Amino acid sequence: MKILYFAQERSAAELVSRALRRIAPAVTLAWARSPEAALNWLSQNRDADAVLADAGMSGPQQLAFLEQARGMVSGITTAVLAPQHLETLSAALQATLDAGAHQERARNAVLEAQLKD
Repeated sequence: MKILYFAQERSAAELVSRALRRIAPAVTLAWARSPEAALNWLSQNRDADAVLADAGMSGPQQLAFLEQARGMVSGITTAVLAPQHLETLSAALQATLDAGAHQERARNAVLEAQLKD
């Protein structure tokens, strides 16, 4: 999965990267500081799955950028994102994933015990 994150601050991109990797370790996150750099990346990566824009960059420029992104890549998901919300979401999803993995391991242990009998 390829995701482009549009934000002016590198620290915001690093926070988003850490949070996304907790949710989906195989995600490829590219960071663009300017609309021009982002659109250039999209033109070379038309198989991108999503474009996220930092919520701190609101305004007409951001809306125009998201419209251009939608026009460049058919069916791409676009969203405005506050990095601190992604960190919270990531922690919640990680807890859910961990609980699901624990249940799956317990179920596998029961099945293995039944096979041995």
